[in-house]
Amino acid sequence: MELLSTILEESPAGLSNEEQILWFSRLLKWLQRPRSADEKEQQWETIYSLRLKFLLQQVLKNAEWQQNFISLLDLSLMQLSQPFQLAMIGMPTEASFVQSFMTRVQEIFLPQTPLKNDMGTLIQDVFPDEHESLLIDAIDEDILVQFMKIMASDQLAEPALKKNLLESLRILSIQMLEGALSIRIRLDIVDTNRFTFPEFELEEYVFHQLIRKSSKDMAPLWKLIADIQTMTDLLFEQLIKAGVKINIVYSFQIHRKRLKRFQMILSILDPDKSTASSLRLLASQLVLDVHEQRGFVSFLRANLSLLAERVVQANSHVGEHYVARSWKDFNTMLTSAMGGGVITAATVYIKYGFAKLGFVGFLKGFFDGLNYSASFLTIQLLGFTLATKQPSTTAPFILRHIQHSLREGGQTILALLRTQFIAVFGNLASVFPICFLTAFALHWLKYDFFSYEEAHHVFESSNLFGPSILFATITGVLLFSASLIAGWFENFCVNTQLPIRIQYNKRFNKWLGIKNSKRLADFFSENSNALAANVSLGFIMGLAPQVIAFFGIPIEVRHVTLATGGFAASLPVMLEQGISWYQLANAASGILAIGIINISVSFLCAFILASLSSGVGATTMLKLFKWSALKILRKPWILLIPEEKKNRDPVL
Repeated sequence: MELLSTILEESPAGLSNEEQILWFSRLLKWLQRPRSADEKEQQWETIYSLRLKFLLQQVLKNAEWQQNFISLLDLSLMQLSQPFQLAMIGMPTEASFVQSFMTRVQEIFLPQTPLKNDMGTLIQDVFPDEHESLLIDAIDEDILVQFMKIMASDQLAEPALKKNLLESLRILSIQMLEGALSIRIRLDIVDTNRFTFPEFELEEYVFHQLIRKSSKDMAPLWKLIADIQTMTDLLFEQLIKAGVKINIVYSFQIHRKRLKRFQMILSILDPDKSTASSLRLLASQLVLDVHEQRGFVSFLRANLSLLAERVVQANSHVGEHYVARSWKDFNTMLTSAMGGGVITAATVYIKYGFAKLGFVGFLKGFFDGLNYSASFLTIQLLGFTLATKQPSTTAPFILRHIQHSLREGGQTILALLRTQFIAVFGNLASVFPICFLTAFALHWLKYDFFSYEEAHHVFESSNLFGPSILFATITGVLLFSASLIAGWFENFCVNTQLPIRIQYNKRFNKWLGIKNSKRLADFFSENSNALAANVSLGFIMGLAPQVIAFFGIPIEVRHVTLATGGFAASLPVMLEQGISWYQLANAASGILAIGIINISVSFLCAFILASLSSGVGATTMLKLFKWSALKILRKPWILLIPEEKKNRDPVL
């Protein structure tokens, strides 16, 4: 009570602008003071209402306090409600995503800006937690109405505040018009007829009707706002079809924020709406906007979610080809996987052949990456399958089916597990015998591919109790990262119209001919995702260990098919030297663990990204995975035998 008395006794006479803001800050902090024992018995959402009610009672008891309070509060609000502040507080001021990103990074490390004569620093000083907006939302509207009544006694303040609100609408309408023009230009929309621009009409109406003619008819404005929202949604759909650009997404975010701020301020001025309720909503949103302007995670989520969704959609489309539901699909996948194993067997020998040349550092990583990329591309172009590439594309595919139907999602999970099992089996069924028989033949001819030391090192690289588990986990992340690059590159090709550029490029037409240029363009259009995935995965697997080793961290790639090939190629030499059954079982178990971890980590990363972009809850997914696990335990043969279509087991 002493603190409140000190605040109310203070007179506006002789106070500077800075001191007036400090007075207002102390008043707001009094509302936030630690709750007393009596207040703790009340519901948390009523705390602001109770204190405002008590403040109102104290103000009305003392005429001098009332006069001081009204004068200081009006002076503070007139400073804080300057048009530019109302229009721009909490709004991004940077021109691009990168600039805004760097600003937020700075805010993480720099001390907070001290309290100044502006609303942004006041909110940061008084409301350090954005959850305070919930308490503001819960303020009793009747109490706000009473405050407004006693504030109305100052006949100069109300017109000044209304003028500030109108001017802020003018600023917002100009900014929205500029933003709409910028978005259309970036989307390459040449039709800039003013009659298709509701933002033009909005800006004109605010200036000519509200400000110049003091019109109180708000209905045309609300209609224009609805038109702007519809037009913005249409443009956003066009952005998705044309390819996602982060800077354009950033422009859309700002445009929508300005439109929302415009609606809130307009609600305060609209005589048909509750002024008290509108003021409460604006105050609550300002707190959220100021914190969001400094926030890092929320900023990335808002601006990158669409790109993540675009990447997920691209990978989901690819994942359709990796799900076997019938015997025909089963046989096709097995044959395809065995073909992939044949190519991988050759890759294993080329890899260790490069190792014998003595390359180290970047050169070793480059040639390994070249070998892997060529292998993955060959597998892709011949229509073969590599099992470890499937999880990062099938996870988004599963989520797409879950969004359509839980039953369909559950059946898709089973089909995926069956397909994954077939693909791994097919890969290993080829790579192991080919590598072993080739090494055995060379050993029989006295031309061992590995010396004993080399064979022992390769054999021990799959030791279950060595670093293989860690390396396999890292490899799983690398497998997932390649799918991200693939989705991004596909979006890049759509965004930049790369196939069209190739098709009509004069140099390509001159060197390759018109027909071949078109074929190359069609190839990029149809295979951009696969091309980027295979090339990026190969070079990531080759170069990542060398780059990390530069920092003194010994990291290696543990890919299940490559590890199996190396294990098989080293086996003839190791068997001749003599190894125990324990060593053999340990190495074989290590390869099994590598395969499980490669697939699980890649799938988990892809699933998390797809889940965040699609909105499918973790609880739903856990139920589906539990259902799938129980069904496999009851019928383990479904991993080998496709179910009949008439099966109608409930998913949940």
